[in-house]
Amino acid sequence: MITLTGLDVETFEWLRSKFEPLFSTLSPFVAEDRTIVEKMVGWGQPCLMSAADCLAMNLAWTSLRGSSMALLMIFGMTGTSVSMYLRFGRRLVIRILSKEPDAAIHIPSAVKIHEYQAAIAVKYPMVLLVLLIIHLRVSFACC
Repeated sequence: MITLTGLDVETFEWLRSKFEPLFSTLSPFVAEDRTIVEKMVGWGQPCLMSAADCLAMNLAWTSLRGSSMALLMIFGMTGTSVSMYLRFGRRLVIRILSKEPDAAIHIPSAVKIHEYQAAIAVKYPMVLLVLLIIHLRVSFACC
């Protein structure tokens, strides 16, 4: 699990619990205005891909650096289907994570930044010298 998706089982199950309700109510097919549409009950063939499969495919895609060739073999799907479910899954993951406060990017406080700087300076004392040299070169290059 960790090798393919980058998440441990507990984290994957947490994300899947948030992903599955959206997956079961929305369709991977888009309307003419390119928006996600709700599933129509009783229409078409049943979906052979589960929410866990779609989520795992999207997480694996990120660890494969965007290559879908391996996903074609792992999930036994055509390129068009993989592409469609990757797009659909990414939209759902973004929708889920955008509502999670722990998933947001936060700039640390000045106190925390100084703590980080002190910890780095203790472990790597030459970093301050390198940063000073880079700063001086940039300063002189600008003038």
